[in-house]
Amino acid sequence: MMKKRMAAVGIIAAVVAGLLGTGMLSDHADAAAKKPLAIYFSYAENIDTNGMSEDAIASASISGDSVNRKMDNIKLITQEVKSKKKADTFSITVKKKYNANFDKMAGVAKKEIDKDKKIKLAPAKVKNLSDYDTIYLGTPIWWYSLPQPVVTFLRSNDFSGKTIYVYGIHEGSGWENNIEKIQELCPDATVVKGITVYGDAPAKSVKKRADKWLDGIK
Repeated sequence: MMKKRMAAVGIIAAVVAGLLGTGMLSDHADAAAKKPLAIYFSYAENIDTNGMSEDAIASASISGDSVNRKMDNIKLITQEVKSKKKADTFSITVKKKYNANFDKMAGVAKKEIDKDKKIKLAPAKVKNLSDYDTIYLGTPIWWYSLPQPVVTFLRSNDFSGKTIYVYGIHEGSGWENNIEKIQELCPDATVVKGITVYGDAPAKSVKKRADKWLDGIK
């Protein structure tokens, strides 16, 4: 009986060694380890909707002619990342929601940025961040700066050794110096500048740009 067990163990070991030699197991493990995560901050997901009708919510939160009139361009690009790169997603969410009126929200956001305020998030951390090697980070640019919820989130998580591809929306500023800012907040990560589009850019053109950008990332 003992000889049979030893023989069986030997056969299993030989099979595993053979698979490792061909790369079948190692490739599978690498694929699992390298599954990307798309982290994004969407104003549309962070507004106070109490007492608002569905139409009012849509009007307050959409950009341009985004898909189904229910998603802003950050979410649209995130959807493309999820689809084309088979990425998991994580939404940066504030505990205290912003005003659905963009102009009123912008005033609050300016004060937060000027004071470098720490924002309460729910949750503040990605529990399984160590499972991901590649991160796609989607953010709007407010007042030429990163929104404080994004700053708070990056300070709360360890991105050491990860590659971060950044995408965003703006209202005319472009990236300004915010790629450098992200690198400062994630000093041990590799930060790669990606596309940024106007917040009210048509969904069709945004999708086309996103697909071209993502196709260029191997």
